[in-house]
Amino acid sequence: MGLRELARELGVKNPQTIKYHLQKLAEDQELKERTSVQIEKNGTSDLIRIPVKGFVSAGPATHIASDETSGYLRVSSKLLESRNYKDLYALIVSGLSMNKANVHGKPINDGDFAIVDGSKRSPTDGQYVIAQVDSLANIKKLHLDKENRQVVLLSESSEDFEPIFVHPDDNNENLIRGTVVQVIRQPRFTA
Repeated sequence: MGLRELARELGVKNPQTIKYHLQKLAEDQELKERTSVQIEKNGTSDLIRIPVKGFVSAGPATHIASDETSGYLRVSSKLLESRNYKDLYALIVSGLSMNKANVHGKPINDGDFAIVDGSKRSPTDGQYVIAQVDSLANIKKLHLDKENRQVVLLSESSEDFEPIFVHPDDNNENLIRGTVVQVIRQPRFTA
């Protein structure tokens, strides 16, 4: 949400008033640590500061799901698919089990950033999710298999990875930690 939209929502006439108060709040280090997403003005676009919450497995699950912030990813608001900035977080993908996925035309490769909307914990069939199984975080495609009354968490890979089968009643808030809304590719450098 931009300064103008925020001012409109709060009934404030001048967006600069909002900017002033946000800057004052950001100066308070304790508040800064608690705030997950911050917006920085950079010329004509806003830089969104998205917390990086560690790694997510794309293959055999080896990374423990964490709510700890390990750093921040700064992304132009013009590059983001979602405007739900307050619920976004990033995970660094580790593995090859999703290298044939299609998130807005992009696969999910080892080393890429998966941008997750943590408020979307009831995904629809075909969406990519962060699943927490046995305290381990894994990125999978959700398939609602109504015929067999099961939820299947699938890999989309050039290699074989076993699916995870879940009963629909098990699909609670702890299983799905959010929906992948975008992939930000790591730049590939050639020598």
